[in-house]
Amino acid sequence: MEKKYFNKVLLINETFIVDHSVFDEWITFFKNNYMKNLQELSSVNDVLLSKVRGDYNPDGENYALQFKINEMEYHKFKTDKKLLEIRKVIDEKFRNRFASFVTVLEIQNI
Repeated sequence: MEKKYFNKVLLINETFIVDHSVFDEWITFFKNNYMKNLQELSSVNDVLLSKVRGDYNPDGENYALQFKINEMEYHKFKTDKKLLEIRKVIDEKFRNRFASFVTVLEIQNI
């Protein structure tokens, strides 16, 4: 079934750097828990995890998580209890071994 977008559509980009020593464990946990639950949300579309290409980074592996969401659903996503619980586990399990930052983009039809 094709998903339809209404109102403003946001593209959420979260970029991660993950320490080489925990990368395999982190990526497996992230995909099997956070991404799986994110994909199950009806308000989230086009979930994509990508390796950031570039020169070797001695500090860790770089990945980006991207997805689309209607602007009116963004608050609901940010307060989703299950996703927040999973992120708390990730933060505790991999403390000081990864960092991330989020960019919220508004898609413009030009």
